[in-house]
Amino acid sequence: AGFSCAALWPSLARADTNADAAIAGVAHEWAGASYATPDDRKVAAYEDALAAAERAVQQYPARAEPRVWEAIVLASLAHAQGGIGALGKAKRSRDLLLEAEKIDANAMDGSIYATLGSLYGKVPGWPIGFGDRKKAREYLLSKGMAAGPIQGGGGTEFFEIRDSESNVIEICKEL
Repeated sequence: AGFSCAALWPSLARADTNADAAIAGVAHEWAGASYATPDDRKVAAYEDALAAAERAVQQYPARAEPRVWEAIVLASLAHAQGGIGALGKAKRSRDLLLEAEKIDANAMDGSIYATLGSLYGKVPGWPIGFGDRKKAREYLLSKGMAAGPIQGGGGTEFFEIRDSESNVIEICKEL
């Protein structure tokens, strides 16, 4: 469907071409599920992308990007499925991002922080979930902007990555 995920994430341009190909493959599957799949087939498409992301994490445990993509796919799957199971997926997504941050905080040019900010902003707060508007703002504005320009485009209400500073500020106004 003409997606060029490597162009969206310059950090994919590394020496390990096998890892890069696996990571780009996950990004491509997620993009296809998000933008080219009818709503009634999104869950299955995200599940396929999740399986690819899980394989990439297992194959390349020293790389942050596979964990970031697994987190992105999980968040998108949670949105597509909805219901009680969505919170568990959101928590796992957050945990993967925190793991990725420990490996390479600048992976994917700030996407870790943009995604964490989105999760903290969209998930319900205590006692139901871990949502926290203050943390959302911190991740989006302080950490996200310091890491670099936020790349990509999430496109769902539950999970969003915006592509410019002005859009990130809009997210924070929504929180």
